[in-house]
Amino acid sequence: MWVVVGTNGYSPGQTHALVPNLGHPVKMRGSIGLNLVTRTWYRVVRGEDDRSLWKVAVIAYSHRLETADEKEIVSYHWHPGEGSKVVHPHMHLGAGIGADLGMLDKTHIPTGEIRLEELIHFTIHELEAEPQREDWPEILSE
Repeated sequence: MWVVVGTNGYSPGQTHALVPNLGHPVKMRGSIGLNLVTRTWYRVVRGEDDRSLWKVAVIAYSHRLETADEKEIVSYHWHPGEGSKVVHPHMHLGAGIGADLGMLDKTHIPTGEIRLEELIHFTIHELEAEPQREDWPEILSE
């Protein structure tokens, strides 16, 4: 179940959040047994040309892949406006990878922006999660 959380619907300029499964882990089918926990914060803003009156601008995200028993494998964050010293997109490695990470689990490893659809594509293509639709590549590219 996908839930859109916001102060006032799709009001332009307001911050809204896309939160699947009410914030609980989404269990992904497949041989590995992955969970996905994600939130994407966005604003509805005016389009830049005559073809698009409005568009969605992502302003922050938190995506986490975890084991079936909810141990973090990897997480991708971007939270430039939250008062953090780390304002660039980054990732964290978690104990769910099965290695002693020492201080690595607390480090902010730089990345580019990681869109939710890219992460879903990665889990299906590389980690063998089972897609729920045969046309998943087309859906994710829309």
